[in-house]
Amino acid sequence: MRTTYAVTLLAILTALPTAAQAQVYLPVPPVYAPAPPPHVYIHQRVRWHRRHVVPGGVIIVQGPPPVWVAPAMPPPPVYMAPPPVQPYYVQPQPVYIQPPVWQAPPTVYAPAAVAAAQRPARPQFEAKFGVGATLEGAFTLDKGEQQGFGVLAQMRYRAGRHFGLELMGGYERSTDQAGFVRTDVPITFGFLIPFLGPEYALSPYIVLASGVNFANLRLLDAPTLQIDDQRTQFVAQGGFGLELRLGKHFALNGDARIEGRFAMNGPSEAVRNTTSVNGKPVPTIEDSLGLRLGVGASLYF
Repeated sequence: MRTTYAVTLLAILTALPTAAQAQVYLPVPPVYAPAPPPHVYIHQRVRWHRRHVVPGGVIIVQGPPPVWVAPAMPPPPVYMAPPPVQPYYVQPQPVYIQPPVWQAPPTVYAPAAVAAAQRPARPQFEAKFGVGATLEGAFTLDKGEQQGFGVLAQMRYRAGRHFGLELMGGYERSTDQAGFVRTDVPITFGFLIPFLGPEYALSPYIVLASGVNFANLRLLDAPTLQIDDQRTQFVAQGGFGLELRLGKHFALNGDARIEGRFAMNGPSEAVRNTTSVNGKPVPTIEDSLGLRLGVGASLYF
């Protein structure tokens, strides 16, 4: 039995260095070693010289009490830092990329409206209100060969990109083939329709206007007697023109207008009673159709 305990203890002590090397601490429970069994001594005296054997007493010697043997504490664990790791560099493998092949960008055909919208904006003429004058020539187209000239004052206002207003008034003088002198004072109000916007220096336009005309035909101009045929006429005009901007505040204009004049009242009584003057038949102011050609200039504000 003692041999068994000794072998067990020896195995534990032998395993301690290995455990220390493994740096693992395992607590070993205490080993209980029971006391050896008591020895029995039989005390007997044999009396050989006697016939009867007197039995002796039996003496039991109790062994030592059980002892708790605590195993030896293993040495404390030893911690060792791992050796430093040396950096290990790996050379990257070269990568070859095929260079791109240049290709011309595709041709894009934009509609005319889109292309025009992408054009840079031109500077516009900001001045819209203009005051000027026009010199014109007047010619009768339907009756006789009456012709003359006129001076007209004009005011123009460009209210929109393709819309404008015009107010004109002036004085005209003409003569007919019989030598009679006629004067007219027309006053018209009309609309201008420019084809191009205010960013263009040269802009064609259409003019439509109407108004009144105060006509006077001098039939007799004597020191003691004067006979005039005076009429009030309705005027309607339509034509085509050009305006040339020479700067921010100055422009030239020229147009041709077909004009119709229609009487709004009849001749006076003196004219109706006169049949001839100096042997010539007395003409009267009648409805007429004429051509007016004008050239003018305006200052814009």
